[in-house]
Amino acid sequence: MGKLSTDTPAMSTFHFPHHRASLMGMEKETPPPPLEIPLTAVDSETLRRIIEEFVLREGTDYGAVEVSLETKVAQIIKQLEKGHTKLYFDPESESVTLVRVR
Repeated sequence: MGKLSTDTPAMSTFHFPHHRASLMGMEKETPPPPLEIPLTAVDSETLRRIIEEFVLREGTDYGAVEVSLETKVAQIIKQLEKGHTKLYFDPESESVTLVRVR
């Protein structure tokens, strides 16, 4: 829970992680940017689980031909190795995701 600060009599502020709301108006601190995670920093089992979670979360329809989870995971691993997709950690949401690089 935030704490009430009365640093100046005219402007009381509640302090919360990553943002600040004042009685004078809404102000937001800039959240920290997502951090790229090098593939060398993640062991293969953890990487596979991240990719599987991503694929299952996406729920992408691949058309008339059913594509297996194993095939989807292999495709993403190739994209990561070629640098077409990158792994990021978002400190604000405390989550990891894959981002396609153009």
